[in-house]
Amino acid sequence: MSEVFGSSDNTSEVVSVSEPRDVGIPGYKILFTWGVAGDGCGAAGVTDAPTTAMQRLTAAMEAMPHGPVKGIIQCAQVNMTARRPSYVHGCVVVRARRDEDTSGIVFERGGE
Repeated sequence: MSEVFGSSDNTSEVVSVSEPRDVGIPGYKILFTWGVAGDGCGAAGVTDAPTTAMQRLTAAMEAMPHGPVKGIIQCAQVNMTARRPSYVHGCVVVRARRDEDTSGIVFERGGE
């Protein structure tokens, strides 16, 4: 299990992200994709560390212009059978959104 830190209203909170054990194809590395979407703009990336994914998600959300912003971290694996490089996405690890009243970032554990 990894502990990751997120920023919300200039305070630190600990969000616990565990690496999935029963996801994907055995023998293939589990990756973590992250994405942020706001009003007409966004950011996304992929890493092999859940802590890094959380840090990048948080930084991207904080850098977005004022307004509604949503973010997500998902498990993924490289699709080895695709004609072009792509990922097969699995479980949602974390969902995030900007609180409209405080402008802080609210993190929620993933789910389907």
